[in-house]
Amino acid sequence: MMKELMITFGENRYLIKLKATITSDGIIIIVGGGEKPHVGAAVMALPTPSGYEIKEVSAPQHKDAVAFKPMAQLICQAAGEKVVIVGGIHIDNATKEEIDILLNYSLKAAQILIEKLVPGTL
Repeated sequence: MMKELMITFGENRYLIKLKATITSDGIIIIVGGGEKPHVGAAVMALPTPSGYEIKEVSAPQHKDAVAFKPMAQLICQAAGEKVVIVGGIHIDNATKEEIDILLNYSLKAAQILIEKLVPGTL
């Protein structure tokens, strides 16, 4: 069985979109955002007895895993499931403030997803 959820948070160039597919053995999430959604990184979070383990693969010159690692960690811990996040968020010539906005909005989108997956968690 698979279930899909779509989450959006933000607007215009700060819009973050998540498409989550919930399977019987984990959660697969595609993330896109900013002005140019793309494939920049993949992150996997695995539940362990002591918390979680994170693995990542990034395309050269891409830093999308910086956003995806905390998202995967939160979702993995809340749902107790394996989580894979793939995608990319990009704004041309982004300032530090814009990057911070995108990172915050990515976490907000992850929190909205968690609330839909595990109501009452946050």
